[in-house]
Amino acid sequence: MAELSKQSPKNKPNEKLKPSTINKAKSVFSSMMQYTIRPLHIITQNPCHDVEQYTLPPKQQLVWTQDQINYFLSLQSVKASFYYDMLCLSFSTAMAPEEVCGFQESDLKSSFLSLHQALDKYDCISDMKRPGRHRKLIIPDELAVLLQKRLALKNTWRLQPDFLENDLLFTYKDGRRINPNVYQEILRNYF
Repeated sequence: MAELSKQSPKNKPNEKLKPSTINKAKSVFSSMMQYTIRPLHIITQNPCHDVEQYTLPPKQQLVWTQDQINYFLSLQSVKASFYYDMLCLSFSTAMAPEEVCGFQESDLKSSFLSLHQALDKYDCISDMKRPGRHRKLIIPDELAVLLQKRLALKNTWRLQPDFLENDLLFTYKDGRRINPNVYQEILRNYF
C-alpha cells in the first residue's frame, strides 16, 4: 500500500462530529477494508465488521396547534397572498405540496375531495402509486366555498387568449402549473 502522508484534521480535537458523518466515514472505511480482503487478499478479516453504527436521534418536528394555524391564516399578508387558498387546503387536509399542486378541478366535490394524482417537481403528473395516497377527504364548508371561488376565478382567467388550458385547480393566471418546489419554498418563506 502507498505510504500515507500526515494531514492536519479539519476538525479541532474538541469539536464533535455528527453521528451521520461518523457513520459515513465508517462505511467508507469498511468498504476499503473489504476491498483489501477481496480482491487484493491483503487481510483476512474486516476490522470494521464489529463496529456498531451510531444511532441517529429522531428529528423533532414542530407541530402547530389549531390556534396557531388560525392566527397564521388570519394575518393580512397571508390572506393577501396568491397562495392563500393552497395554504388553507394544506393546513385543513395535511395534503403534501405535490398533492395540492396536482389537485384537479374534477376532484372537487361539494363536501369532499377525491385525490388520485399529484404533480412532481419535474412538472409531470403522477398517479400516486404508493398505497394510501388515493383517498377521499371530507372538507369543511368554508374550505369548499373557498375552493369554489378559486375555480370561478380560474374560469375568468380562461377567457384570456393566451391561457394554457389544464384541469389543475391551482395555476398561475396564464394557466401555467404551480411547481411543488415553488410552493414548498413559499411555505418555507412564511416560517
